[in-house]
Amino acid sequence: MRYEKKLIYGVGINDWDTPVRQNGKLIKEYYLWQGMLQRCYSDWFHNRQPSYRDVTCSKEWLSLSTFTKDIRAKKNFDKCLSEGWQLDKDILLKGCKHYSNETTCFVPPAINNVILKSDRARGNLCIGVSAVKGRFQAQLRREDRKNITAYFDTEVKAFLFYKKEKEKQIKRLADLFKDQLDSKVYQALINYQVEITD
Repeated sequence: MRYEKKLIYGVGINDWDTPVRQNGKLIKEYYLWQGMLQRCYSDWFHNRQPSYRDVTCSKEWLSLSTFTKDIRAKKNFDKCLSEGWQLDKDILLKGCKHYSNETTCFVPPAINNVILKSDRARGNLCIGVSAVKGRFQAQLRREDRKNITAYFDTEVKAFLFYKKEKEKQIKRLADLFKDQLDSKVYQALINYQVEITD
């Protein structure tokens, strides 16, 4: 019990009334809360994932009980428990680096993964573009794990190909999950635009 009641990452307050372990496993709410706090406040995590250095969470969500109350009320929390849906902070508001009740939603892993960016892998080139043997390669992985790859003479042409294909992929997934998604999440995905500055 002592472990469960200490501050998490020096800021998170476990004010939960019951143990956060049931049958030897952390409850899902605690697991999500701890993961969010790690992304916001862990130096170790920031060293491994530098793109999270500026990520924050609302003051209210430093409290486990408030966090739990809020996420249990979100559409698809049940799918988080049963189907592995994930808490996302930057679909409703593209580029958002703040976890809060207003900025987060639950989405299936397929949607969360398609939105992920790999800043480290691409270096200084546009999103979706890499340099290969004097040409520019546009590449993205489809949800069926097959790659779409094309080569161009310019970085911009490669990016425009990537943008078109990525936006089609996002819309296809939005339509696939339309009946399950919160309407605000669906609209954000349908309107999602890949920018050259992403």
